[in-house]
Amino acid sequence: MKTSPSFSVVIPIINPKFRLSAKLKNSNNTGSISWDGKDLITAQ
Repeated sequence: MKTSPSFSVVIPIINPKFRLSAKLKNSNNTGSISWDGKDLITAQ
C-alpha cells in the first residue's frame, strides 16, 4: 500500500497476488494467508 497527501494505491484482499502474515493467538504459530482466486469466501 502506498499513500501521499493526494494519492493512494490499495491492493484488494481478493487479489491472488496479495499475501498477509498471520499468527494464531493461542499457539503463536505463524504463516501467510492468500487467496487462490477460486472462491470469494475462502482464503488459504
